[in-house]
Amino acid sequence: MLFLQTRVLFFNELAAIPAMRPGLSTLCEFTGCTVPEALHGPALRIVRSAVDLHPDHPGALIVRVHLRNRTLKVLPYPRLQLTLSDHQGIVVGRRTYHPREYGHPDPAEKIQGSYTQIILLNLAGPDETAVGFETEVVDT
Repeated sequence: MLFLQTRVLFFNELAAIPAMRPGLSTLCEFTGCTVPEALHGPALRIVRSAVDLHPDHPGALIVRVHLRNRTLKVLPYPRLQLTLSDHQGIVVGRRTYHPREYGHPDPAEKIQGSYTQIILLNLAGPDETAVGFETEVVDT
């Protein structure tokens, strides 16, 4: 019984370790379980973003970023980079935001596993020729 409880508690964590996957697959052949798909790509991913005029500050923008922690572990908030471009795709502005600048000043504060956090980035006085934007995670 203790084995089954441990299996349920730590199975996904073990499945995230590449060296453990063959053994877990063998175990699942006998128990009828399924090994979850391996995670490919970054642990933190921006799944959606939108830009809008700031309701309280004329000429300023708010960028709403949906940041997904794709792992089961808690992870620190990353730096996020916002890049603005003109109608020809030429970069007209770029800024990197540290977690403390978007409302997470405590380094001990983390994003929960399998969770999407909505982050608001404020940008005062963007270049008037900016028509495109891109947000990306630049580190964790």
